[in-house]
Formats: sequence, C-alpha cells, structure tokens
Amino acid sequence: MTTEELMLKATNWIAGGTIASALAAISAIIISVVIFISQKKINYKISNDQLCLTKEIHDSQKLLTQRQLLVPLWDYISNLSEINQNDPITTDVVKAIQTMELIAVCCEGEMIDKQVIIRTFMHDFIKLYNSIDLCGQVKGLNKTGRELLNDAKAASLFYDELKKLHLNSNSIK
Repeated sequence: MTTEELMLKATNWIAGGTIASALAAISAIIISVVIFISQKKINYKISNDQLCLTKEIHDSQKLLTQRQLLVPLWDYISNLSEINQNDPITTDVVKAIQTMELIAVCCEGEMIDKQVIIRTFMHDFIKLYNSIDLCGQVKGLNKTGRELLNDAKAASLFYDELKKLHLNSNSIK
C-alpha cells in the first residue's frame, strides 16, 4: 500500500471518527434536552404537590385554631341572662349585644369556624336577638332594643344570615 492510499484510509478513518463523534454529541444533546424537559415536569409536579400539601396543612391549622376559640365564646354566651322585654336590665342588654357582636365579628373575620358557630349558637343567637329587638326603651341608654341592635352592624348582618338559614333549613333543594 502506498503512502497515498494509507493517507486516504487514515483520512477516511478520521472522517468516520469525526462523524461518529458528532453523532454521539448530537445524541448527548438530545438526551440532555429530553432529561431537562422531564426534570422540569417532575419539578413542577413536586412543587404543585408541595403547594397543595402546604395549603392542606394551613387549612387544618386554621380550623384547629378557629375551633379552639369556641370554648371561650361558649362561656360568654352561656353566661348571658335572659332579656325581659318588658323591663330590660341595661347591663344584660349591653352584655348580650356585645357578645353577639363579638361572635359576628369573629365569624366575619374568620377567627372562628363559622359552621361550628352556626350549628352551636344559631337558635340561641336568634332568640337573644329577637328578645332585644322587642325591648322598649332601655334605661340609661335612651334607645330601644331595635335601635341598639341597629348600631351593632355585624350582629345584625349575622342575625339576617342565621334567620335565612333557619327559614331554609327544611326547604327542598
């Protein structure tokens, strides 16, 4: 074999090696892109799963915290005196309105679990509100029960909501 033939074979061999190297490099790039896309999808799913789990934990913690406030509110409402509509005792009326306002604001601000409050206090809240609403002039305040309740905006809104729930409790859905 001549030198020229050897050079030609060597050149062909080098060219073949270069082509093989180029194909290997292209294959590596393609594999890298596929891995990158797969990794991106996996990262997105993991991130989404973590976000969902974090939200579930947050919601559970929030619910637990809200329900822990039920006992103090229970003490407030169970210590209220019945309101005598014909001769209301001013301190009893004021205490009752403040307690109803506290419960309503806590529900509105999501500080307590509204569904537990509705289930636990709906009938007592409605009864108490109606008793105060029927009171005439409350001594020392120069206002009727209805006027005092009109000043308690959150309690009035919550009463309206409870009344609607109560009226619809037996409705056909």
